[in-house]
Amino acid sequence: PNIEIQDPKITKFGNYWFITYTGGVLRTADFFSWQLVSIGATNKYKQITAPSLIHDSDKLMMSFSSYDAKGNYDAYIAPFNYDTSKPNLKKALKLQGLHNVNAVDIYKGARKYYALYTKNKKGSGKIFIATAKKITGKYSTIRKITPPTGMYYYAPTFLQNQASKIIGIMYSS
Repeated sequence: PNIEIQDPKITKFGNYWFITYTGGVLRTADFFSWQLVSIGATNKYKQITAPSLIHDSDKLMMSFSSYDAKGNYDAYIAPFNYDTSKPNLKKALKLQGLHNVNAVDIYKGARKYYALYTKNKKGSGKIFIATAKKITGKYSTIRKITPPTGMYYYAPTFLQNQASKIIGIMYSS
């Protein structure tokens, strides 16, 4: 489709490819016909920023960040409907242990969850990696990646192979 998107991530689940991006989701089975789904602002979530999908056990989830009326960012996880391509924002939960997060990606490892994120205020421009036993946290930061002087990292995502194994990270700078 001919649209501009920000913070994209492409993921395959079932018969569909999903491209999640700030403010929406694109879905396709064949890369020729596309379904465009807007994820609009709500009173609680002023904008769905840098969303990504994760398959957690028998359900599909969307991680995202959003800000409140004061401009404070937090990270969330919400059930994602495969058929409508929309998150259920009424059931969204805050990711515990992650604060001032303006972009987050979650990966389910063999024994724990990994969060790859950037911060909005203190720590801005750096990438952080955290782990937790549950998808909702409480996450503990295990690594910080600082860019070279004069650079700024944002919108990090885990880079996965076809077997859904982590082979690296990708980010914008």
